[in-house]
Amino acid sequence: MIKRDLALRTYMMATWPLRSFMRGYLNYHNRAPVAGLFLHRVADDVPNPWTITNAHFDWMLTWLQLNVDIVSIDEATRRIREGHSGRMSVFITFDDGYADNCLFAIPELISRKVPFTYYVTTQNVLNGKPFPHDLKRNAPLAPNSVDEIRAMSDVGVEIGAHTRTHPDMATLSRLSDMELEIRGCRDDLADWTGKEPRHFAFPFGLPENLNPRAVQYLYDIGFESYSSAMGGYNFPRGNAFHLKRFHADPVAVRFENWLSYDPRWIFNVPEFEYVPFKRKHMPDNEPAAATKS
Repeated sequence: MIKRDLALRTYMMATWPLRSFMRGYLNYHNRAPVAGLFLHRVADDVPNPWTITNAHFDWMLTWLQLNVDIVSIDEATRRIREGHSGRMSVFITFDDGYADNCLFAIPELISRKVPFTYYVTTQNVLNGKPFPHDLKRNAPLAPNSVDEIRAMSDVGVEIGAHTRTHPDMATLSRLSDMELEIRGCRDDLADWTGKEPRHFAFPFGLPENLNPRAVQYLYDIGFESYSSAMGGYNFPRGNAFHLKRFHADPVAVRFENWLSYDPRWIFNVPEFEYVPFKRKHMPDNEPAAATKS
């Protein structure tokens, strides 16, 4: 691990002239990347691959406030759609809905007036049961409560949809199953908060977990974006409906590398090829008409 981090630091130094050139070029032409960050849980106990410590989260927020524009998800989609971004910007998101986030991370974000989006898997919130991926590790963790989600919404937090049961959406072939997960989650959140969520995040979120028919369905019922976890920057004049995100890495050098114009992400952009289109109806058994790279 130490050798890998040292190698990455060496790579950053070696590519710094190119990074500086790309930063100046893209900023001047209003093409600065829009980067998405996703987290799951911020806490000091029960460490796992989707938990970062309170201290690292505090460091991360300070670094972001000093080095980039932290924007809301609506501002992020506007910059991508309208093609005007003179400085790298970052939008912050959380997936699933862990109760521990309310102990430090959420109050800290609110006190700093940092916008963020909180994607919720609603069945676990409703029944109070741990998420399946925590049970597999024999380390159950409490989900948020309905009251916590409602309280966040009441103070202006953007609450997003993350399905009802956290399935791999690529395994769902029928529109009725997608409707149960997507519209059901949206209806749950609207009932709790009085606001219909406008943004969606795919569980797992890698290219193999993204379902073209689900993307089309999200578009058809009025969602404004969907987020993946496939890495890569979002560029102005690109696809503002698909928001690519990086994991908020607990290792400082990897975090800094992602957000300092890494040439690997500038020139090799991972992409999910499906672009939704306007339509009136999608048959329940229609096959997917798109592929992913």
